[in-house]
Amino acid sequence: SRRQRQMCIRDSNTGTHIARIESETEIQGENDTILTRRGIYNTELGNAELISRSTIIHRDTNNNVTTLEGDSIIYDKATRISRAYMFRGPGKVATPMVLTDTAHKTKLIGGFGLYNDSTREAHATQYPLLMEYSRPDTIFLRADTIKTFILTKKVWPDSIARLQPADSVAPDSSLMVDKEFHVAQAYRRARFFKEDLQGVADSMVFHESDSMLYMYRKTAVWSGERQVYGNRIDVHFNDSTADWALLPEQGMMVEYVGEDFYNQLAGKRMLATFDDQELKRLEVDGNVEAIFLPQESDSTYNRLVNAESSFLT
Repeated sequence: SRRQRQMCIRDSNTGTHIARIESETEIQGENDTILTRRGIYNTELGNAELISRSTIIHRDTNNNVTTLEGDSIIYDKATRISRAYMFRGPGKVATPMVLTDTAHKTKLIGGFGLYNDSTREAHATQYPLLMEYSRPDTIFLRADTIKTFILTKKVWPDSIARLQPADSVAPDSSLMVDKEFHVAQAYRRARFFKEDLQGVADSMVFHESDSMLYMYRKTAVWSGERQVYGNRIDVHFNDSTADWALLPEQGMMVEYVGEDFYNQLAGKRMLATFDDQELKRLEVDGNVEAIFLPQESDSTYNRLVNAESSFLT
């Protein structure tokens, strides 16, 4: 059961178990806590309609905390679904809803958000923004709609994962443990931003488990003077920077040289590796076409090379 502290109730109907909240109130439950100033609360069902800036604090079995903030919130205890809204009416100061997952270090912001505490799924609309700050360089993700959920996978414990092949024989797979990872899906007009890399696509999926960002349809990625685009781009992040990118379904890279001149390279499949935010190696396989301007020793350009081949490194 819940206990209410500092609750100011103007009207209370003992038959319907409906209470009206009109002051700073904290409602504590077994797995969640509600903080609000105004709203309606069903003392029997535990449902709430909160009409001031409010916060719902959810705790899982490992005591990890997920918080949901909104200008108004509708909370259904039976389904454990919360809907958070940003004020739209005139004369009200509108503040976006904010969903913070402290365990996986993500923050989801938008004009509307829905969070299912039983399945730990969430989605946000109305110009949503997702920030993933588990690495030194935060990843910012935007789209028309962003959905997130938790994926459980079997992994080796850290003590075994650190072992080198020469240190021991292959460990027993029964020693693997379940570990939770965060997955984010961005739909329509998706784009991401990092300090060393930016990109756009029709849709994107980010997997925390393998540090992969998958980009689909009308994709483009920028880094410095270079732009890469194709039907699909897979980007792998190592710590806080991208260390390789794969274009498995046709790709093209363009590099700005000066004035109206660009180095250009296209092929069926492209694999680029990076080192310290610089392009280290590029492999192109299938129907390779290249147009580039070699730089002279005095940093001038006076030649243009046009090449075609089956493979290029």
